[in-house]
Amino acid sequence: MCHVGRKWCESSMVNSVYVVVWRKVSYVIRLGRNCCISTWIAIKRQIHNTNLSNIR
Repeated sequence: MCHVGRKWCESSMVNSVYVVVWRKVSYVIRLGRNCCISTWIAIKRQIHNTNLSNIR
């Protein structure tokens, strides 16, 4: 019984560590994606403005 309890405790510790790591990773991915999207929009806007000024 004690052995089973220790095993469960270890697995729950691993699970909690996994959850924390997963939250951090998903947070970083979300941040990076938002940054990429805003950069991409800025670049597209810049290209659009450049094209407009070239047409004039």
